[in-house]
Amino acid sequence: MGVQGTDSFFPYRVGDTWYALYGSAWSQTLPIRHWLVGLATAPTIGGPWRRLPAHSPAPIEKTFIENPIVTPAPGGGFLTVYDNNTVDAIGWSYSADGIEWEPGRALVVQPRAGTWAKDVRTPLGLVDEGGGRYTVFYTGFEQTPDWTRLLRGRGGETCAIGFVEVRIER
Repeated sequence: MGVQGTDSFFPYRVGDTWYALYGSAWSQTLPIRHWLVGLATAPTIGGPWRRLPAHSPAPIEKTFIENPIVTPAPGGGFLTVYDNNTVDAIGWSYSADGIEWEPGRALVVQPRAGTWAKDVRTPLGLVDEGGGRYTVFYTGFEQTPDWTRLLRGRGGETCAIGFVEVRIER
């Protein structure tokens, strides 16, 4: 943990035990050099929660990961999607047991950069549609027309929600 508290906390159950990926700035000084997640566990969703030092930070990303969402994977294991600070993609990772996570990979959700969002941001949901297909809802910064800047009196950006259907294969 570093210069800020927890920025995200996503609990999920593995058998009878609860786990959660929690996020924070891991640098001890400004500017923040590492925005990562760690793993915590509890016997019930109500706690008490304790961090797992051997899994904090989790080895999913080396520099930036924010707001991971975990869901069971078809055939076993778990998937997570998260903001990986990439303009046209979100990150994703797989864990066979919900504890040990593979290094993350980019999942391009906007093949032509700037299609509707100038910057793809935080995944909000990963909906299993069956057959390895998922609908991913995510936020993005949308550049608005110049004339709307005058009305808003600011930089002209709006935050919007998009979605895409993807197929995740290991």
